Parts: sequence; structure tokens; C-alpha cells
Amino acid sequence: MADFNNIENIAGGVISYSLFNRLVNRYGLLNVLFYGALAAVIALFLIIQLFVWIFNNGYEDTWDKVKPGDKLYAEKHVVTDTASNMVFLFRLIRPINSGDINRMKIAEWKKDKLKMNLDSSLKSEMLTAPGVFYQDSLLKYKTGFLGTYIKKDSVEEYGGFGRHWYAIKPNFKLIRKHYLKFEMPAGYTLADSDYYIYAQDGKFNEIDLFTTKK
Repeated sequence: MADFNNIENIAGGVISYSLFNRLVNRYGLLNVLFYGALAAVIALFLIIQLFVWIFNNGYEDTWDKVKPGDKLYAEKHVVTDTASNMVFLFRLIRPINSGDINRMKIAEWKKDKLKMNLDSSLKSEMLTAPGVFYQDSLLKYKTGFLGTYIKKDSVEEYGGFGRHWYAIKPNFKLIRKHYLKFEMPAGYTLADSDYYIYAQDGKFNEIDLFTTKK
């Protein structure tokens, strides 16, 4: 019996080669390669921008209005959606430096060795904290209060993408451990004592399910 999948693959390859051949004959190999590469770069740029927009969509609601001391609340979907039912916490980490090494209680020669091996290519970034605001906790305590706003940041990356962040004093009552482990990468240390959330996760108003009297 004929292998139709194989035939289909061969036919597709022949068509692609034929199209490539016609383009080369018409525009020249260098032009085809140049504009093909240019199109690929543009497509990659647009995809990255799309992801950046998706990851940061919604932060504008509070970004220019929030002030230190403001209370921030979770969005309604955290308690109504079975898929998006938690708010993640993050910690800011940075590369260790000579000052950090000098404070270590180790032999001087070991300090010198560590300093020689410092990686100047490392930069600060966000790391997932070992706790999240779970849906069950919000329902149990009947509040979406995540914490009190401290400051904001729009420089640090997570997963290779720039994000907008709020540093908060968390409402620890709602925080539960989760499956993601907090593992400090080699050559890094905590940059501060703050906890961070995505800026779009913090809203000014309590979830209406918890404010409506029954």
C-alpha cells in the first residue's frame, strides 16, 4: 500500500524547491537570501513584541496612579477561573560582587579565587518566590488583598522579557507554597528584602464577590 504521508511530504518539498528556484531565477540568490532573512528577523521581532504586550497587558490601570501605602487586590478571575487561579510572587536577585565576597567567612585565598571568577555578563532579574496567592486562600479569608504597595520597577526581566513590577508588603495570610522551588542560581544573591508581583495583577478595588452583602 502506498505511503500517502511520504508522498505528501515529497510533493511539498518539490513545490517548495520549485518556488525557491523561480524566486532565485527572477531576483537572484543573494536578494532572495537577504530578503528572506530580513523577513524572518521582522517576524521574530513582531512575535517578541506580541509576547511583551501579552505579558504586560493591563498594568496601565494602576501604573501612573499607585502611591506608596496603597492597598492592592487580586483580579476577580483569580477566584472565579479554574485555570488562572493564583497570583505569583517573585524576588529580585542580582550577581554577587566583591563586597559580598569580602563579607563571607572563608579564607582570604578563597575570596581572591571567587573574585577572579566573577561573571561580568550576569545581570539582575526576577526569580519565582516559593509561594503564591492561591484561590482557596482568597475564598477562605474572603478577601483579594495581596499587600501594600512599596515601589515599582519596569527594568527587570523574567523569562527573557521585560515586565512591569510592583514591590509589595505581602498579605502573608493568603500565601501558600507551590510546586516551583526557589533555587538561587550560581553567582547570584537576593537584591533586596521585597516581594514583587506583576503590575497587572494588582488592582485598587476589592473583588466584588467579597464586598457584596448577601
